Amino acid sequence: MINPLKIKRRGRLVARFSSVAASATRVWNFAETHSQTARDAIAEANSIIVESHEIKLSRLPKKLDGFRIVQLTDLHHSPFTDAKQIMNAIDLANSLDADIVALTGDYVSHEAEYVAPIAEMMAKVKSKYGTYAILGNHDHWTDGEFMTKCLRDEGIRVLINEGFRFEANDEKFWLCGVDDAMASVSDLKSAVKGSFEDEFKLLLSHNPSIISRAARRKIDLVLSGHTHGGQVKIRQQSENSLFPEYRRISGLHRRYETQIYVSRGIGTVVLPVRYQCPPEVSLLILRSV
Repeated sequence: MINPLKIKRRGRLVARFSSVAASATRVWNFAETHSQTARDAIAEANSIIVESHEIKLSRLPKKLDGFRIVQLTDLHHSPFTDAKQIMNAIDLANSLDADIVALTGDYVSHEAEYVAPIAEMMAKVKSKYGTYAILGNHDHWTDGEFMTKCLRDEGIRVLINEGFRFEANDEKFWLCGVDDAMASVSDLKSAVKGSFEDEFKLLLSHNPSIISRAARRKIDLVLSGHTHGGQVKIRQQSENSLFPEYRRISGLHRRYETQIYVSRGIGTVVLPVRYQCPPEVSLLILRSV
């Protein structure tokens, strides 16, 4: 059951985000008149790079060696992240020859009018075997049911605490996704129900805090977002001021036999800036070892 007090607190958080969004002009004015660093931070928020990583996986079927996953996350379509920036990310994604595309949540920030447009844009992402998606906390805080419907209407498979046996190159593995932990709707047990104990398992989870539970369930690889890589890095990564509760802010990490890749994502929250933390389109090349 969802805690009413949590819902109330999240409502206040969304209201604060709305207030900040309304003051975006003041942020730009400050950048223009006071700080080269602020100007750089605003410019960096609109500069997308490709992060490419090879991930060695002992249970990946041999015939899937070289399997290419493009991950997009935390697009946050809003006044801060417009359609042009998102289409730039999509163009980059479409240049990477993906086998599958993984969308790991937070497609909008807090405004329902952006839901249908972002779903339409996500339908333009191309891959050999399709696009698979989960929801993030901001999607639920905005309208999770509507977001799910819009994505599915565009032919995108949304995984809500469920999984299935994915097939490619005459091989199979378990592809699954959990709903968002901050919305109190995450159910990993249901997501892996039906999987074989010894088969390769790929999990989509917006929030990387699932890593300990994923390790207990012997998930091989988790793809996450949520942290924005910290968004503004003015200290050591472990001392990040925007997301201090996350030790795994970005990049590839391991807990026992479970690996997790945390993408910095595309968009922003609170302020339309990034500093020493550019937005990314992630290309993950799986290697069988």
